[in-house]
Amino acid sequence: LIMASSRPKRCTAGNRMQELLDTLPPTDEFFSSTYGGFTEEQDDTDYKYVDEGKDEFDSDFGSTSDEESDAQQDDEEELDLEEERKKKKFEFKRHLHLSSLQKKAQPSTAPSEEVTSPPSKKKKPESNFFTTQTFDKQLRNSTLRKSELSAERRQKVAQSTIKRQKRVTNYQPLTLEQMLEEAKLTELENQESLKRFHEMELEKKQKQNQPKKVKLEGSRIRTTSVAVPIPLKYLDKQIHPFYNPDKMVTPRAYSATVSSLHTPQIHVKTVIEFSNAETYQNIFSRFSNKPTIEKPKRCVVYGLPAKYIDPLTRQPYCNMQAFRLIREKYAEYVKQLKNVNSANESVSSA
Repeated sequence: LIMASSRPKRCTAGNRMQELLDTLPPTDEFFSSTYGGFTEEQDDTDYKYVDEGKDEFDSDFGSTSDEESDAQQDDEEELDLEEERKKKKFEFKRHLHLSSLQKKAQPSTAPSEEVTSPPSKKKKPESNFFTTQTFDKQLRNSTLRKSELSAERRQKVAQSTIKRQKRVTNYQPLTLEQMLEEAKLTELENQESLKRFHEMELEKKQKQNQPKKVKLEGSRIRTTSVAVPIPLKYLDKQIHPFYNPDKMVTPRAYSATVSSLHTPQIHVKTVIEFSNAETYQNIFSRFSNKPTIEKPKRCVVYGLPAKYIDPLTRQPYCNMQAFRLIREKYAEYVKQLKNVNSANESVSSA
């Protein structure tokens, strides 16, 4: 380190570094293409500021516009941060590449004593032109692709911002009459949409109120009534005014006479259908069996038809005399039972 600092500077110092710097492109496409270039124009006629005055916002719609503007600002800030990150990353890679090339270009210096020697022809060192060129080309191609893609993206963003600015500049505030006309149109649209909404709600309610079809399972009875013409055999021959026993009545003559009298020509025929035989038997079994007729009750004393029944002995009787005789017999029967019970008790105690 002492010898390197004390020796004089070489006349060829930095020539290789200068050659490498000359091989690099003079201007980078990334910085010249992003946002249409960083060059400033003196007379920029694309954008002009227009004082539109204070804006009047409705309280119902102010919150939504503020939220939209905040979201746009957040998107723009994220895009700016991404640009800065990519720019720093590119600068860092470039710095690393240049530093690696600079280290390769510096020769390895060994400590040697200062000895005056006659001037001799210096051998030209072997250049690392091929290695540096290939590495530089590979790195440059990848960076160029990335820079082109980013440039296209930035250009689209710039064009969209310019379009927005142009729209803002061409905006003209509406007059009071125009605002009233627009309000009338919106009122009509709102009324139509409200009408459609009410119709949809009515349809929903009607569908909900409609009875749902339920499939019944099990036994069922179905009745069908059909209107049929009255047959001639069921005609009441004695009541009918056109009845003649000697002359046969044909259907045509019968229908003609009935129509002339304005009497009904049809009658109702009802048919009952059962789903199975069990229901039919359960319903009509009581009608198939003949009812049992009870025999008239007679007095146990006189044998006459009984009108009354003794509530104590449940025996029928016809008059008061028969009732007294039944009660006397019943009292004797009770005394006999008591005597028998007392005799049984005495025998059991003995």
